[in-house]
Amino acid sequence: MKNQKIYEQITEQVINGLQGAKKWSKPWTYVTSAPHNGISGRAYSGINWLILALAPYDSPQWLTFNGVKELGGSVKGQKATQVIYYNVTKVKDKETGDSKTIPFAKPHNLFNVEQVEGLDKTKLVGYKPETILDLDYNEFTAHNLAESLQVKLSYGCSQACFIPSADEVKMPNAEDFVDTAQFQATLIHELIHWTGHKSRLNRLGDKSKEGYAFEELVAELGAAMAGSIYGLPYEGLQHEEYIASWLTRLGDDPKHIYKAAKLAGKAVNYLIENSAVAAVKAA
Repeated sequence: MKNQKIYEQITEQVINGLQGAKKWSKPWTYVTSAPHNGISGRAYSGINWLILALAPYDSPQWLTFNGVKELGGSVKGQKATQVIYYNVTKVKDKETGDSKTIPFAKPHNLFNVEQVEGLDKTKLVGYKPETILDLDYNEFTAHNLAESLQVKLSYGCSQACFIPSADEVKMPNAEDFVDTAQFQATLIHELIHWTGHKSRLNRLGDKSKEGYAFEELVAELGAAMAGSIYGLPYEGLQHEEYIASWLTRLGDDPKHIYKAAKLAGKAVNYLIENSAVAAVKAA
């Protein structure tokens, strides 16, 4: 199957998930830890994280068909969720005869553990972050993360924003938010913007309306990814006009959501790799 066809199929899944949302403020299912493989404990990333987070299941654990069989389960009559698996192949250049490596995408079917009957759940492995710090879940906050990254951060402001020219994140005071979850989600969102500064991932060059909306999509996906990895609540902050813009772009360019998810994944990895605070161990 050609890459373009796969992108179109994945985009259709994402569009259906966004359009079917009960409310605009949270267009994907909240999971208590990162979507991960139930045998290896390895988290899914990028577009695959988004696809699995949009799926209508409470469990963040997923298995391949072979994984289901390995754990003694059955998925008879169940529909798989399709993600993207990347591989490479070698081909010969027709003119030079030299071999070259070509990357390609192919569909990969997964089943949520809630779809599996007869599963030996004692053999399931929880999410395993690559680096673990023994933190008290109730005390860990997005502010801890910002401090560990040495982010220039100011509170008491009238709005939440990242100012690239000053390389500074501005936030209202925590008590000004409706609840702690909204404060956490807002700050993580701004930290994702912070990663895009020219001195870091250099992602903020497009100043057009479309470029701004795309960066908001990256920040929202990144905030949701980071929230699930760090064990922080994520409630969704985007506005209806942004999502309307995203849906239009998704229809026009099937690679749009893949590009945004890939950049969001890079932003989250930057936070993890450059902070002294590692991912919270899953309960």
